[in-house]
Amino acid sequence: MPRPLYRQRWSWVEGKRLTRQQKIPGIESADLAFSRLADLGLMTTRQLADFQDATGLADLSWRAFWNKSTLHEADGNYRAMMRRMHGFVIFMHGWSGTRDIWEHLPALVCAANPRLVSLVPDLNGFGGSPFLADVPALEQCSPSAVMQSVVRWVDMLGLRSSPRAQRRRRVITFVGHSTGGAALFYFHQKWHSNEFSRCAVAPTLLVEQEIRQQFYQALGLAAWEEKPRLTPRVLERMIGDVCDATREEQLDVFKTTPMGTLTQSLYALATRSDNFMLGQGPWRNFRVILAHDDHLLKVSPMLNLLDDLEFASNQVQVVWGDHYLFSAGSVNRRVHLRNHEVVLGEILHLHELCRERQASVGMG
Repeated sequence: MPRPLYRQRWSWVEGKRLTRQQKIPGIESADLAFSRLADLGLMTTRQLADFQDATGLADLSWRAFWNKSTLHEADGNYRAMMRRMHGFVIFMHGWSGTRDIWEHLPALVCAANPRLVSLVPDLNGFGGSPFLADVPALEQCSPSAVMQSVVRWVDMLGLRSSPRAQRRRRVITFVGHSTGGAALFYFHQKWHSNEFSRCAVAPTLLVEQEIRQQFYQALGLAAWEEKPRLTPRVLERMIGDVCDATREEQLDVFKTTPMGTLTQSLYALATRSDNFMLGQGPWRNFRVILAHDDHLLKVSPMLNLLDDLEFASNQVQVVWGDHYLFSAGSVNRRVHLRNHEVVLGEILHLHELCRERQASVGMG
């Protein structure tokens, strides 16, 4: 496990920049990045180099959200605010996305529970977290690699409670959409079972969907063959019904991301390999939310897979909508707004469930 970034706990938060007020009343956010922390001396160049060697990423950037009421309780001291928190919610976007695809969900989490901080990283070569290589290795782009890089980042920030904590520890809740949701199935860490939870939203876990594997592989190969199949128009069809801001963000990321990252991460999504082994149950504190009209992920095979993995029926929910089931576009606006509340409710429920279990049965 990598060493934390700091000598004094939570000092990484002093590397924040672009602090801004969110549209959600009482919520503030700021941007952070490993490269900035290194420039400010809040992490060593060796730690940055170790992260780069382990992940293939040149940098990792993220946005943090918190409730100003908790900052006020801490007399404006950001490190003291972090010590008061009961947990962190980590939002993991999918292919050709960035932290912005989550829209207002991270801020709403902090508004609903002032003792939670939302952390929303750019992942897998997209946005502010590019790969070092123009053409990253396939194993660096897989859902498994995404999960490993996120866990390394969590360890480096020191988000978890001390191993000496006996009854209550901070809860780390991972929320993933699309390939970010698929990554949650590759969590192999031996953490205490009530220390973390997972919520996978429309996860593109294609283990049992051979036709869709071939589709994604074909798109990746087509780009290398210089056939113009992987185009913004194709991307728009893949995105489906989303709000204008999310559509513009996706298209902008598609245009500015190196083709090697786009194709390798797409191909890795659909590639079976012994290196990309699924985690194993029991899938405690894990919820899966699927959309009935998801054109990127057929619901029936996914339900069969979850049954094979021994998920319980109360861990899986199918809602009306398509792949971006929480983004209110023009076609499915009414149902997607309702789904927005469903996802928010699951996140808050999972956090409280873990805390209740810690109080009642300990950290087992």
